Amino acid sequence: MWRFLALAALVASVTAPPVGAGGSALPTSAFGYAVFGLEEVTIGGGAVVTGNPVGVNVGTLTVRPHARLAAAAAAQIAVGGGVRIGKAYCQSIDGHTSVQCLAVALPLVDPGTLGLVQVLPGAASVDAKRGDTLAPLPPGSYGDATLGGGARLTLTGGVYQFRSLALKPHARLLCQADCTVAVRDAVTVRGGATLGPATKGGAGRVALNLQATGRALDLGPHARLTGVAYAPSGAIRVGGGGRIDGSLVARAIELRPHVRVQGTPTAP
Repeated sequence: MWRFLALAALVASVTAPPVGAGGSALPTSAFGYAVFGLEEVTIGGGAVVTGNPVGVNVGTLTVRPHARLAAAAAAQIAVGGGVRIGKAYCQSIDGHTSVQCLAVALPLVDPGTLGLVQVLPGAASVDAKRGDTLAPLPPGSYGDATLGGGARLTLTGGVYQFRSLALKPHARLLCQADCTVAVRDAVTVRGGATLGPATKGGAGRVALNLQATGRALDLGPHARLTGVAYAPSGAIRVGGGGRIDGSLVARAIELRPHVRVQGTPTAP
């Protein structure tokens, strides 16, 4: 089970969800969803979200043609042609679909359970040139962190605070043990870059706590995140072909075409 250090104060554990209206069983924590938007979520064409539901606390879920969702919950769901949704919990559903709404109680999650993110970065910058491999970085407060194309930065684990974070194409930010990465400004992850554990299938999940109010996290095409991204005041965009193993929670979320999200079976 994941144990993220700083995020623990913000995230309530998800136990077996209660049975609600219409016999629905939905998570009571935002982190029980694979994708959870406080105001809106857009799922791109051909995208696939499995493991956990997609949810919008108060607002509209838009699902583009040929996307597939294990389950979805929102006040309004708008779907394109060829969309497949295992179960839809909603007040209304529009589009070319035979899916029927099951009853749902809104909001899905008590907003009072979602804390704000406050980051106090340091002054020292972290800069890896193209193709560099930096020495493992201990926990602490840092300024701007920039990883050039194909560069690699390993975090030893614990709590990190940065002013901003930028990964160029195919750069890698890896954690030897579970790490919380809190960022005051935007996080930009270019095509093919990776954030996740240093060893495949091992410890080292990433918890991104994002303070930015605009686009807090921009994952480029075919980028990969293994962990959790939390931006309660900002927006998250995942580029085409991106891969998420974990969960996304933000004010607004957009998945571009052919993104794959595998929701985690338990909360962080």
